[in-house]
Amino acid sequence: MGHIHMILAIVLVIAGLTYGVVALLRRRRR
Repeated sequence: MGHIHMILAIVLVIAGLTYGVVALLRRRRR
């Protein structure tokens, strides 16, 4: 039951990366 923290960390990293990519795409799109 100690893998939950790792999974949460990975999910947070993926969410952050996707959010950054979406923000960049929206900024490039006028």
